[in-house]
Amino acid sequence: MSLTLSDFADFFGAVNEERRPNERDQPSKRIGPFAWQKRLLEQVAMTGRWPDVISAPTGSGKSAVVEVHVFANALAAAGAAKRVPRRLAMVVDRRALVDSHVVRAERIRDALRAGTDPVLQEVKRCLSLLTSATDATDPDGSPLVVAELRGGMSPDSGWIDDPSACTVIGATPDMWGSRLLLRGYGARPQARPREAGLLAYDAAMVLDESHLNRQLLRTAQRVAELTERFEQDLGVPTLQVVQTTATPAADDVSHPQSVIGVEQADLDGVDHDELARRLTRPKPVTFVESPSWPSRIPAPQSHIDTLVQQVLELCRPGGSSTQQTGPLGCMVNHVDTAVRVARQLKERGLEVGCWVGRKRPMDIDKLLKDHSELFDSGKSNATDVKKPGELFDPSTTDDSVPDTPAPPLDVLVATQTVEVGVDLDLRGLVTELASASALAQRCGRVNRRGRLDEAPVVVVGPQASKPIRDLPPYSAADLEEGRAWLARLEPAQGLSPWAVRSMPPPPAAKRRLYFMRPELSDAWRLAATSDQEFEDESLGLWLRDDLEDDALTAGLVLRGPLPLDDSESMELLLATPPHPDETYPVKLGDLRIVADRVLAGDSTDRARAFLYRQQSREETFTFLRSSSDIRPGDVVVIDKGHAVTEHGVVVTELPSRRETVQTVWGPDRVWVAVRDHPAPDGLAFWSDILRDLAEVGAESAQAEFDLQTVGTTVQGKITVPRSEEDPTEFSWLVVTGDEVNNADESVRQEWTTSGDSVPLDKHSEAVRDRAELMTVRIGLSPEWRQVTIDAAACHDLGKDHPGFQRALGQAPAGPLLAKSATRTPQQLRADKRAAGLPRGWRHEHRSVLHALGQLEGRPHLNLTLRLIGTSHGYGRALTPQRGKELCAPGDPAEWQSRADELYDFGEWASIVGETDRTIGVWACAYLEAVVRAADCQVSREGS
Repeated sequence: MSLTLSDFADFFGAVNEERRPNERDQPSKRIGPFAWQKRLLEQVAMTGRWPDVISAPTGSGKSAVVEVHVFANALAAAGAAKRVPRRLAMVVDRRALVDSHVVRAERIRDALRAGTDPVLQEVKRCLSLLTSATDATDPDGSPLVVAELRGGMSPDSGWIDDPSACTVIGATPDMWGSRLLLRGYGARPQARPREAGLLAYDAAMVLDESHLNRQLLRTAQRVAELTERFEQDLGVPTLQVVQTTATPAADDVSHPQSVIGVEQADLDGVDHDELARRLTRPKPVTFVESPSWPSRIPAPQSHIDTLVQQVLELCRPGGSSTQQTGPLGCMVNHVDTAVRVARQLKERGLEVGCWVGRKRPMDIDKLLKDHSELFDSGKSNATDVKKPGELFDPSTTDDSVPDTPAPPLDVLVATQTVEVGVDLDLRGLVTELASASALAQRCGRVNRRGRLDEAPVVVVGPQASKPIRDLPPYSAADLEEGRAWLARLEPAQGLSPWAVRSMPPPPAAKRRLYFMRPELSDAWRLAATSDQEFEDESLGLWLRDDLEDDALTAGLVLRGPLPLDDSESMELLLATPPHPDETYPVKLGDLRIVADRVLAGDSTDRARAFLYRQQSREETFTFLRSSSDIRPGDVVVIDKGHAVTEHGVVVTELPSRRETVQTVWGPDRVWVAVRDHPAPDGLAFWSDILRDLAEVGAESAQAEFDLQTVGTTVQGKITVPRSEEDPTEFSWLVVTGDEVNNADESVRQEWTTSGDSVPLDKHSEAVRDRAELMTVRIGLSPEWRQVTIDAAACHDLGKDHPGFQRALGQAPAGPLLAKSATRTPQQLRADKRAAGLPRGWRHEHRSVLHALGQLEGRPHLNLTLRLIGTSHGYGRALTPQRGKELCAPGDPAEWQSRADELYDFGEWASIVGETDRTIGVWACAYLEAVVRAADCQVSREGS
C-alpha cells in the first residue's frame, strides 16, 4: 500500500485498540481520531510546521499529538507530506506524568514492532526509511525511538544515538530545558552538546498546560528564534514550540499565533457523540468546609479525617456516586497528606493505590499494570499482572511477588502529579481546594470517557469565616480565586470540560515578576561545556516560574545486598550503575534530610551512602560525605534495609515500620551475586564459571551462559573484582547481557562486544560511510554534509599514538586498532595507566593534527577541525592536555609546533569561539551530535 493522509484513521485505531478484560475472544473496538486531531495532522503534514497553540479541553485527546507526530513522519518518508521534525518532546510539569506520554509512545512502538495490520506494517516500513541504523534503531524491529527525561532518575541517553530516527521524548521542564541550554541536569558533560543540538534542530517541543511553565515557554521560543535568525541553515527544521492548553494566556507569546483545537462543530451530530460525551457529561460539585484547614505541613489530623470521611461517603452504597464500577479518586496538595490519607483508608478495609511524584517508575508501572480499571471506569477487575524487575538475583529471595491478579482498587490517592496528561478515568473525586486551573485539571481525570451519566466531585476547603494563608504549591490568592470560581460555575454542569471552557479558570498568580530570555552572549557562555567552573550555572531564571530550591529534584536508589566492605561495594556499584526504573524521584531538600539520617546511623543498617553523578572523569560513584554535596540530577544509593519509604514514597520522617521494597540491579539483563549475603548456595551457583575464569586469569568472559534458574540464555560478559592476595577469591559477580553492554557509550569508545578487536582503518571507514548515510537520511544540506563526513572519517585517527595502542593491547608490529576485544571497565582503566598515558588524555585532539594535513584547503576547515576535536564532547573550549602530550616519536616535524599553537597558545579556543559565532552554538552542537551518532551506531554494531 502507499501511505496517504486518509490512512490516519486506520493507524490511529490500530494503535488504540480497546478490549474489555472479559471479552478477550471478542473483536476489539477501534477508536478513531477526532476531527480536530485530523486537522492537526493535515496542518503538520501539509506545512511541515506544528501550530503555535493546541487549544483543547481536558479529555479531548491532546496526548494524541504522539500519533500525529509518528504518522506525519511516516508520510514524509513516503513522499506524501512535507519534511517534519524527527523528534517530538512532550514536556509536562509533573514528574510522574512524563510516564504517561512515554507509555503511550511505547504502546505505538510495540504495535509497530509486532502488528500485522497492513497500515502498521506500512508505517513501520516508511519510518525505517528515515533511520540510518542498520538494526532499525530497535533490535526487536521497531523504527520508533522512545526516551524519558525527568528529575531524580539516571538519564536516558540512547535517543541521541540516531538523529535520523523518528523519536518521542517524555520530559519534565527542568530536564528538557537544562538540556536545551547545554547544561543537562544529571547528564555527562560530554553528552550535553549532543543533547542540546538534537533538541534545538529537527525537533518540536509540546509544552503541556503551558500556563504552568511560562518561563520555560519564553526560553524555548527565544532559542527557536536564535537558531532561526542567527545560525546557519543546515537544511533541517529548527526548534518548533507548541503550547497546549484550554485557555492560552495572551502574555505568553510575542508573535502571531496559529491555533488548532476543538470547536463547537466538533461536538454536533451523531458522528461526534464520543467527544461530546467526554466534554459535556455533568460533574456536579459539592464544597465541604474542613474545620482545620492546614496552614502548614503536616496537616492536622482532623483535616485528614475530613478527607477520609468524604471518600467513605462516596464509597458507601447509596452515596453520591451511585454507579459503583471503577475506582474513586482522592487528590491532595502534599505528599505527606496523600500518605496519611492512604494509610487511613487502607485501615478501613479499602483497596488503596497511592500515586505521587516520588514513586519509582517500576512501582508506578506495577500499579498501572495491576489496575487497568484506572483507565476505564467501566472495568471492574485487573487482568495483567507484571512482576517488578524481571531480574534474577541469586542472593535475594525475599522480594518475590506472587503471580496472582491484584484486587481492583477502591480508591486512588494522588497528588497534583496526576493533574495533567494522565488518562485516568475515575468515577468520582474528593479533592482538596487548589487553584482554579488545578481544579479543572483534576476534574479532567473524572469520567474521562463519558461512560457515566454524571460523576460527583467533592472539594474540601477552608471555612469561609477563616482567612487562608499561603501554603505552597498554592498562594492564598490562588485558593481564594479557586473557591470563588467554583461558586460561579453552572450547578447542573459543574466541572464538565465544556462548562470549564465556557467559564475559564482565572490564571494562577505569577510566581515571579519578570520572565527572562537567553541572549547570544548567554549561549556563547553556556557552550563552554567542558570548561571547569567554580560553581555550576544556575538555570532557574530561564527554566522555572518558581525559583524555590524545593522545585529541584534528585534521585534515591536502594540496593541490596551490597558487600559489607565499602570499597567492594563501590566497585560493584561501578559495574551496575543506577537505572531510571529503580530510581525514586525526590525533592532536593527532602533527599538531603534522608541522607543526613542515613549518614547519622539512626537505624540498624550501615551508615553509608554513595553518590552517583555523570561527570567528565571515568569514575561516576563517590562516597557521600555530606548531604550538602547532593546536586540536582544526582542519584544517591543506600543499602536496602533503611526505612525511608511509606506506601512506596520516600518520606522525610522516620517511618513507623520498615517496608519490604523490591530492589533490582540497574537495567534488565543484569544478574548479581554477593558473597556476604548468600542464597542457599551462595556463589556456588557460579562455581564452575568462576573456576574457569580463575584458570585463565580473566576478568571477563564472552560466552553463552545457560541460566537455568531464570529459564533463559544470555549472551554476555562476566565482571568480577580481583583480589591481589588471592586472584581466585571473589566477593561479588555480575553477569551482563550484550544489549546492556552495547548501550554503554563509554564502553563502546574503546572496546567492542563483538569479541574481536577492530582495526582503525576499518572503523574509520565504517564511521565515514555511516555519517554519509545519516546525513542523506536527515537531509543535511550538501555544504554541511561534506564537512560532517570529513570529520567522521578523521575523528579517531589520533588513536595511532603508541601509548594508546598499548592500552588497547596491540603488539608494536600489529595493525593499528580502534577498539580492543571485550574487557571490563576496571581492566581498561588499569591498562591505560600502565601504558603511560596522562589522565584525561584524548585521542581526538591528536586526530586534529592528522586532519590539518589531510584536509588542507577544504571549505569550512575550522568547523571540520572543531567537529573532530569535540567528537567525544571534550575541548569545548579548553582541552584536558597540553600539546606536547599529543605527539609521539616519528610524528611529522611540524606537529609539535602546531600542537603548541592549538592547545597551549589558545588557537583551539579561538576556533571553537569563531565557529560558535559564525555557524551557531546549537548548529555546531547538532553537527557534533551527527558525527558522534555515526560513531556510536557503528560501535554498537561491533565495528
